[in-house]
Amino acid sequence: MNIFGDLSGYYKTFLKLLEKMPDEEPISLGDLNDRGPRTKELFDFFKNKGKVILGNHEHMMLDFLHGEKYYEEGFWYDTWGKETLLSFQVNDDVRDLQAMEEYRIWLESLPFFLEYDDILLTHAPLNPSINLQEALNLGDDYLSHECDLSIVWNRVYPNKRREKFMAFGHNTGAEVRWFKDDEGPYGVCLDTSGYGVVTGMHWPSMKIYQQEIID
Repeated sequence: MNIFGDLSGYYKTFLKLLEKMPDEEPISLGDLNDRGPRTKELFDFFKNKGKVILGNHEHMMLDFLHGEKYYEEGFWYDTWGKETLLSFQVNDDVRDLQAMEEYRIWLESLPFFLEYDDILLTHAPLNPSINLQEALNLGDDYLSHECDLSIVWNRVYPNKRREKFMAFGHNTGAEVRWFKDDEGPYGVCLDTSGYGVVTGMHWPSMKIYQQEIID
């Protein structure tokens, strides 16, 4: 499988990256949207091919489409939501448009994590103080303690768990970050989108592929 860190609206960049990788199923760790100019194209691609985990930016977008109940008014719009709306060629009245309904339904169907025999895929790293089920609790709003620890917002890096490799995004950095112990790597953060590069990893080879942003 090909696993992708945050793609953040950079569809042309994603396609270039995909060309470099083996011809295997693409899996997004979330945050397909915002920042870049081509969220709609990324949504359309992954609606028809591969798998996607719900990231915090998809979660903010969903809340916007539902009428801003979890986040404060304007929160998503000010964190590059405006760029996403432009990619759909609509303004901030988007929540009233029937054309967005299929995307809302699709976003609601996205899982919080994907788990295989040898790897656990999440958007944010699992907070070392709680277990996976606890991390699914997002609390009442984005100011809650549960939100800070959650599987879509946590910023604290994980400890090794159950001998299963962990791959995640969310914590953007200038380079790929590996987490290791004496037995070797047990986790990786693949989000480099805030530094002009998007990153993918082939599993199980753990080979890293990168592409400078061209959108």
